[in-house]
Formats: sequence, structure tokens, C-alpha cells
Amino acid sequence: MSRALKDVALVALLGVLVASAAQGRTWLLGGAVLLLVLARAAFAHRAGAARAVTALAPCLAGLAVLGLTLQTVGVVVNGDLGRSAGFLPHANTAAATTLALWTLLVVTGSQIASGGGPAAAAWRGALVAGSVASGLLLLAAGSRSLLLGLLLGIVVAVSVRRGRPSWRRTLPRLGVAVAALCAGLVAIARLRPDVDSVLGSFERGPIFSTALGIAALSPWTGLGDGAWTRWAPVVEPSLPLAAAVHTHSVLLEALVCGGAVGLAATLVLFALGARRLLTQQLEHGSLAGGALVVGVVALTVQGLVDLAVLYPGVYAPLVLAAASWDVTQGARTRARKERGHGEQRVQREPADAASD
Repeated sequence: MSRALKDVALVALLGVLVASAAQGRTWLLGGAVLLLVLARAAFAHRAGAARAVTALAPCLAGLAVLGLTLQTVGVVVNGDLGRSAGFLPHANTAAATTLALWTLLVVTGSQIASGGGPAAAAWRGALVAGSVASGLLLLAAGSRSLLLGLLLGIVVAVSVRRGRPSWRRTLPRLGVAVAALCAGLVAIARLRPDVDSVLGSFERGPIFSTALGIAALSPWTGLGDGAWTRWAPVVEPSLPLAAAVHTHSVLLEALVCGGAVGLAATLVLFALGARRLLTQQLEHGSLAGGALVVGVVALTVQGLVDLAVLYPGVYAPLVLAAASWDVTQGARTRARKERGHGEQRVQREPADAASD
């Protein structure tokens, strides 16, 4: 069933891209999703993929550390706690970039640390330091949607831990994490001059209604990239484009650019990937998988009201983290199956000898 859904979604996505090209338009998001799915099918299960990921893990973890360091320097230099973007164009983008880099650091760093050796302790320290720095950077950026997503992501990650979690030990830790994030939300509301409460000023209504009006112009295959800039002044002339520079929602962006068919296909592929991640965590949970769950859930929640996840500095670390986890998890699954088959052969040999 999952394979059939995936094939239908890929065909639908390809159809939207062909229809867009026939009308002289492009849809980069749909093309990127199609390319990533095909690349995974082509390379993820190759024998050399796991070796390549293992070899590249220190480099990827180092890039994550470098990115978080630059983010920290940018916040220190530019200040403006509560809405600090550092060296990036917007605070929401800075928050999403921080979380994506943290996810990449935990996924690759935990893979290195699990190998043991003298470097393991150093990487464990780097994971702790990176997590503390990421928390401070998220507080400085002041993205409430991302912190709300972190709350949900932590709850989901705890809920899908391998086996039955020891709630006597888990609940206090979960309570501390939730309390810290709630305190962060309150602190952001006090640090930010543009909000007067924790959930105040989520003023997306006029933008969302305009996006729906644009989507109605080409409901099935969308209007391609740049549709918002071209059509928002036509659909809603009173909307100030200087403030409303995009649809402020990944779902609406996909609907406007790729139509209902493109949006549905993208959601199906995302749901299948999320199902694999959660299923693997339930069966063979790991720190890397837990971090990926937290990162994906948090950025998904933010994506409901912002487009930060579509910036290269956000999706590139997240895609690298997901690919690294996927390849490593696939190699471990194949190794477990091979061990199981070997044990079965060993058990059958005495029985075969006795029957002879």
C-alpha cells in the first residue's frame, strides 16, 4: 500500500512539473522533493552508502559546530535579544537554521560517539555544548512557533521511544523540558517589543486569505514560482507587500505554486517519510532518530506559519541529517536481518544432521 501511494504521488508530482514547464513556469519545491525521493531510491541502500556516511560524519558534525558558532557570534555582534537574526536576514530564519544545525550535530555526533574510542568523549561534550548554545540562540531569535514546535517534538520523541519508556524516570525529565520551553515562550513575549502576550500578534489572516484567492486562479496545478509576487497585488491590492513578502505558510506556498495535486503529492511523500522515521524509532530507537523527530516536528509546526524551512541554510542541514540517519538505520537493519538468518541456519544444521 505504501509503495503504491508513493508511486502515485511521484507520478502526480511529475505531472504538475510537466504542466508547469509546458506553461513556461517552474516549481522548485516540487522538483526538489521529486529529486530527493529518487536520489534516496537510487543511493540509500547501496553497500557503499553507509561507509560514505561514516566517513563524512565528522565533516558534517564539524560544519554544524561551525554554523552554530557563527550564529552565536552574529547574535553577540548584532544584539537585539528577542528578535536577533545574527548574520541572517530574519529572526525566524535564524531560529530555524539553529534547530536544523542542532539536528545535524546530534545525528552525526551521536553516530561518531557510538563508535567509541578517544574521540567519543569529545563529541559527547560537543553535543552538550551545542545543545546549550542552540537553546540560547533560539531564545535570542524569539520564534514562538518554533518553540511551540519544540514542545510538540519533544513529546512525540518521548512517546515513540523504543519499547516502553520508564515513565518514572521519563516524566520528570519531560516536565523539566516542557517547563523550560514554556519559560522561554514567556521570556520571548517579554523580550519582544512587537508582542503583548505569549500568543499575541499571529496576524496571518489577511495573508492566508490572499494566498487562497491566488490558489483559486489555478487550483489543480498551481501558478509556479513567484506566483505570490505576481498575483497578490491583483487579488488583494490593499495588502502591503513590503510586510507580507510571501504566503507565510509552506502548505499555502505549495498550494499556490503546485496546486492541489502538487500539495497532495508532497504531503503523501512527507507522511510516508515521517511514518518510516516514527516506526524505526518505535522498533530501534536511537538518540539520532530522537533528535531528527524533534527537528522535523518543530520545523513542520513553524512551517504552518512561516517559510523559513525553505531557505537553503535550513533545509540543507536537515536533509543531510535525515539522509545520514536513513542510511545508517538501513545498514543496521540489514545487519540485524543477516544475523537473524545466520542464527536460523545454525539452528537448522543440528536438525538436518540428525535427520540424516
